[in-house]
Amino acid sequence: MSRSSDVGLAWLEESLRSLEARGLRRRLTLVNDRRPGEICLDGRWLRDFSGNDYLGLAFHPESVDAARQALEKQGCGSGGSRIVTGGVPPHAALEQALHRFTHQTCLVFPSGYQANLGVIQSLCQPGDTIFTDENNHASIVDGCRLSGAHCRIYPHGRWDMLEEWLAEPDHGRRWIVTDTVFSMDGSLAPLKHLGRLADAHRAGLIVDEAHAMGILGPGGRGYCADQEVRPLVQMGTFSKGLGSHGAFTSSNDLVADWLINRARSFIYTTALPPAVVGACARSLALCTTSEGDRLRHRVLALADGLRTQLREAGLKPSGDGTPIVSIPFNEPTRASAIQSRLIEAGHLAWAFRPPTVPPGTSRLRISLSASHRRAQVDGLGRALGRALGRALGGAGPRSNHG
Repeated sequence: MSRSSDVGLAWLEESLRSLEARGLRRRLTLVNDRRPGEICLDGRWLRDFSGNDYLGLAFHPESVDAARQALEKQGCGSGGSRIVTGGVPPHAALEQALHRFTHQTCLVFPSGYQANLGVIQSLCQPGDTIFTDENNHASIVDGCRLSGAHCRIYPHGRWDMLEEWLAEPDHGRRWIVTDTVFSMDGSLAPLKHLGRLADAHRAGLIVDEAHAMGILGPGGRGYCADQEVRPLVQMGTFSKGLGSHGAFTSSNDLVADWLINRARSFIYTTALPPAVVGACARSLALCTTSEGDRLRHRVLALADGLRTQLREAGLKPSGDGTPIVSIPFNEPTRASAIQSRLIEAGHLAWAFRPPTVPPGTSRLRISLSASHRRAQVDGLGRALGRALGRALGGAGPRSNHG
């Protein structure tokens, strides 16, 4: 019997040491416990400013109860793929609710990563050209690679370059693929402009609404609804603003039928467990209520207040209009050091380093949640000020929900 060492793995050890020296080595995080707005690491409770539970629905009693009811009725797992025997009544009910939510035909996927892979891999073909933002999600990048289409990556913010490229002849079918909220800095895509470009050049527009769903637009329907843009395919997740797990695509009937037949990440995977689907459906319903409006207002006000606090101290946070507050530190070792100092002060805000972000753009990414109290956000700002040797005041005027 051969041993793994026979293939020569010394290069792995050398590469890992190199990553360590450059402050880029990753390790798994073990979470001991969680509660709204807080996380327990190594037996110590921290204020959690790193997760994406923007509306605080992960612990909402109605979502938890819906999951419990589905678990008791349908069991722990779905038992198979949607194409075989994995499609159970909760899946159909959720897709019907999504149809009412988006006014389009919707398919539920096990994750946002799988949704992006399935959509791009199945729609974009060799001979086509995909135009994609350099800051798009990794799942978009991988979907583009798997499609076999020619990929042209335009620098973030260079919409003029995209327009020039689209005007060139002989690209075959054209596709514009973009995030609406870019996850690392919270910036927003110029969606109306992209929609006009897609129409003018007969390009298919595919958008990833992972960090907008539940947060932006009327009833939390996303940035497309906010900007009144109807893409060919819209992808949304349940794992961020809606506090659960999974994702969905929204499209016309023809595209949905094609995805059922050709999206490999939909066909060849086990369907979401019924309990997760039950929680998703209830969180989606909550999102469209007055309570959803209250939670959106709260988290966006907390984020705006923190950005004001940071700017008054001379920092340059990004993410206006979203729950993401991103602070550039460029060097990965510095970003990691700030993260460690914040943990010492009782706050968890994650340092993102290459390859998650391009070299030279390491940053501290702060995610706000409606579960946070204003005093906690003020405390984070003060702790960040101490870590940087700057004085940071409070996060602005208090709301009725502080």
